[in-house]
Formats: sequence, C-alpha cells, structure tokens
Amino acid sequence: MKLSRIIYAVAVSAIAMTSLNSCRSTSKTTKTSDYPATQPVEVKQDAAADFRLLADSYKPWSTVSVPVKVSLSGSMKLSLSGTLTMEYGKAVNISMRKLFFDAGRLYVDNDSVVFSSSLLNMYYAESMSKFTKATGLGLKDIQSMLLGQAFAPGEGTLTAGDSRLFDITDAGTIAEGIRALFITPRSTPAGTEWYFTAIAANSEGAVPQLFAIDIATASASARCTYAESVVNQAGTSAASMEIEAKAKNRTIGATFETTPSKAVWNGSLNLSRPAIPNGAKRVTTEQLLKKL
Repeated sequence: MKLSRIIYAVAVSAIAMTSLNSCRSTSKTTKTSDYPATQPVEVKQDAAADFRLLADSYKPWSTVSVPVKVSLSGSMKLSLSGTLTMEYGKAVNISMRKLFFDAGRLYVDNDSVVFSSSLLNMYYAESMSKFTKATGLGLKDIQSMLLGQAFAPGEGTLTAGDSRLFDITDAGTIAEGIRALFITPRSTPAGTEWYFTAIAANSEGAVPQLFAIDIATASASARCTYAESVVNQAGTSAASMEIEAKAKNRTIGATFETTPSKAVWNGSLNLSRPAIPNGAKRVTTEQLLKKL
C-alpha cells in the first residue's frame, strides 16, 4: 500500500476520533446496544449511586503526553505510532509517524480542527464550532473520550453533581456477574443522539467503568469501545479505544492504544497549530473519504 494512502486513511480515522460528520437532521435515532435484549429497569437509587461512583473515580489533570499507536482494521490493515499530547480545555495534538517518516499531525483546539502533512503537501481545516454544533461535543469532551472517561456535555470531566444533566438507567445484569448502566444526556443538538454505557461487577460498591460511547446523527454514527482499564493521575481511564465510524456509506474502523507506563502528566507544554506547508492543497472531509 502506498504511504500516501496510509496517511489519508489515518487522517480520516483521526478526525473521526474527534467528531462525526456535521450533517444534521430532525429525525430521531434509535438507541442500540451489543448487550442481550433485556428490559431496562429504572432503579433510581442504585443507578444514582453507580453514577456517583463513576464520577468520583475521575481526577483533575492539566497536561499529558503519552505514546500512542493508531491501527486501521478491515481492508486497510496498517498501524502508525506517534504521541498524544493534551492540555486540558485548551488543545489536543496527535503527531504520527510511519517508519522514519512524519506521517502527519492532527491538532484540535477550541477554534479549529487541523490535520497537516508535509509529506503529502496537503492539509485539512474545519472550525470546531461546526463539530460542536452538530454533535454537542466540545474540546474537553473529546479529551475525555481519548482518555476513556465519561463527561458532561460541553463541560468535560464528569462530576457527581452532573447527574441532573442525564437520564440514568440501570440496565440490570447483562452477563454473569456484570451489570450495565446507560447514561444519556438530556440535551443534545436536534437530530443527534449519544449515550454512555458503563459496566461494573454485580456487587455492592463496585466502581463502574466506561465501556462504550455511542453517537448518531441522521447520516453518520460512531461507537467508541474501551478496554484495558488503568488508574493514573486522571483517575480511572482506558488504555485502548476501538472506533467504528460510519458516514456517507463508508465504514472506518480504528484502534487507538496508549502506553500508560510512559505517560508524563501535569508538566509544562507549549502546543501550537501545525504549520501549513507552502503551496499545500486544502482537502475536505468528502475528499478524504474518497481517498480510501
């Protein structure tokens, strides 16, 4: 496979990590789950207690820099290594390499989403407000997604006091010794639906962990599934995230894995937007998808 096609593919998957396609509609989506079809039962007291335990497992953080590996699945099996660097509430930066080549750099802040590749002499740029308007997700929310943590819409890291923002449903036992919790925001943009699924051991006081985030619009959807739970300076998080994004009759599968043992937390960072190569061609989301 040509390196250029690899970089285009990773650009699409990286952008899919931060948001969905910005198409909107007033049609209603249907919540689905990979769990067996059991009738969810509202158990306000137990569900509320689980929500508090989940929120209390998260800790404040300011910065992080950690090695990352991005792998694509399906017909385009490949992997790139790189570094994920984040400053809470300010910026996300993912630099990627293939062998000895700089494959590209994805940068997200409160103003914009930018992907730049000097090797391909191309760049992608979109306003962050467009993505936020379509999905209800802000920069802090994206940072929580990358860490494998639930979040309050537009506010980032979940706190126990955020329960008023959600409908919390106890889904009961979904496998032997495992129970599930659905956490659905009460307010999302028109035509957009998303929710968290958390799981916990079926015992009193067991702390739930985020299992999945499902996001859907009328024309696009994405599911992030988490594994390899770790405890670090940000509290409970996940070292592995599997993504399946669908848009415009395309399906993109990717795995995003960090190396927690090599993470550097709460240090000094100076993140900035990537430089646009001289004469670089700007591409749209549609053009990126056509490259696959």
